[in-house]
Amino acid sequence: MSTLSRSIVCGSMLLSAFATNVVQAIPQDKSLDDFSGLHGKKSQKQEPGIEKPKNKTLFGYIGSKTKDLKEAVCKYLAVIAGAICLGEVAHAAYKINSVKDSKGKVVFIMGKACSGKGANDRIITDMYNLEPYGPGNDCREEIKKTAGESLLTDDDRALLQKGLMISDNTVCKITKRAVSKTKKGLLMDGFPRNIAQCQWLEENDFSPDVVVYLDAPDSYTLYKVNSRLTCTNHECGQEYDGVFNKPKKPGICSRCGHALIHREQDTEKVIHDRLKEFYKDTIPVIDHYKKQGKVVTIKSDRSPEEVKKDLVKALRERKELEGYEDNFYAKLWRKVKSLF
Repeated sequence: MSTLSRSIVCGSMLLSAFATNVVQAIPQDKSLDDFSGLHGKKSQKQEPGIEKPKNKTLFGYIGSKTKDLKEAVCKYLAVIAGAICLGEVAHAAYKINSVKDSKGKVVFIMGKACSGKGANDRIITDMYNLEPYGPGNDCREEIKKTAGESLLTDDDRALLQKGLMISDNTVCKITKRAVSKTKKGLLMDGFPRNIAQCQWLEENDFSPDVVVYLDAPDSYTLYKVNSRLTCTNHECGQEYDGVFNKPKKPGICSRCGHALIHREQDTEKVIHDRLKEFYKDTIPVIDHYKKQGKVVTIKSDRSPEEVKKDLVKALRERKELEGYEDNFYAKLWRKVKSLF
């Protein structure tokens, strides 16, 4: 909720409390004429032949039509409350209409293993109402299917079991299928990983508006991998580590309550191999988008609060995302529409 909205709500509550006390304190038999001497002003008698000037305001009109003081106060307060409500409705409508539809917007998030992509995914998707997508989760679902149903080849299955990357051809097919189903903008995590995949995207008229690069030293990556725990619930996929993001209960996911495991592929040897692949294949992709002026670099070997602060600031400075930032009213309106 915005600061303005909070102020309006708090002001309305204080006004209601004050009005209730005032109205209750007014004697039943008092009229407006009995209070003509308030604020030290003496009541003046109307001289014959001289017409008293009329108060042309709304409050003056109410006063001229109402003799009972309690009734007049209630009417005054009703007008004020109505004005506040109308103002709040108008403010909410403005905030809802000020958010552009995210469909067609694409943000890539890139970085080494354990650089914080998972945690910052949620910040970006929440800011811009984007749908998160990473081929990694789809690949893990594909490996559960039979050979006839899955898009994975036997070689792909062997690579996945070793914690290595599958063929470009397969990952592009999986990504194309997922992208065709989305109805919102996309946040892509883990794709593209190399120039070949980058070229495939451009050939299919699929280009990012902004690329977020989470940069962290290799030593930080290796330390986090050794302590990384992953939720066994694939729909959740939350990851924890022994540095900044620890589960509330050991071995239990704080988000969904499922068990946490240390994945077999999270070994130093596998991570060293993946770091080599990252420098060989993914850094050229980041450099490619840097030349296009699309990359936002965030140092991610810091506390989540510091990373989030810099990430939000950097995204708000991008003209490509201007007008797409979500807000409380737009989120509430989507929830209301989803009920019907």
